[in-house]
Amino acid sequence: MKRCIKCLIEKEIISFREKRNSCKECEKEYSKIYNKTDKAKASQIKFNKSDKRKEIDRKYTNSINWKTKRRAYRLSEEWIASELKYRNTDKWKESVRIACANRRAAQRTTSDWTITITTVTLLLNQQWGVCAMCWIDITNREDRHLDHIYPLSKWGKHTLNNIQWLCCTCNLVKSDKILINT
Repeated sequence: MKRCIKCLIEKEIISFREKRNSCKECEKEYSKIYNKTDKAKASQIKFNKSDKRKEIDRKYTNSINWKTKRRAYRLSEEWIASELKYRNTDKWKESVRIACANRRAAQRTTSDWTITITTVTLLLNQQWGVCAMCWIDITNREDRHLDHIYPLSKWGKHTLNNIQWLCCTCNLVKSDKILINT
């Protein structure tokens, strides 16, 4: 015998679901009530969409799925205009300034101060003047990047053992991933 916590009646253990303290009958009643209120909330939310959101949904509903719908919207002129409008605000500029400051702080706190212009040029000579990922010659290129093997965002250090020369495309593809050649 077990007592239901909702109706407070003692019933057979068979009338309870495994690891539950309320009987099957009480759970059925509760689910009926919950589903009715949930549907009402869902219908309210559904009809409270803003006019702009409705217009965007109508415009891009010809897309196959939500990913392509979102991609189509992001390539549209109205999204680009709204994004440019946002990027010219003080809020955007402040967030970029804070991100740059955090990056500089991470470099300062994890550096062992051995990275200088001479050590970086020596590193380029040790790599035979080629990109560490695609082996393209980068000695005479202006778009070469100094990359952290273990990114600073993933608690890598700003030391000579953790940097490498990459071409621009490889560095942008690598982003903040940890890629180690085996």
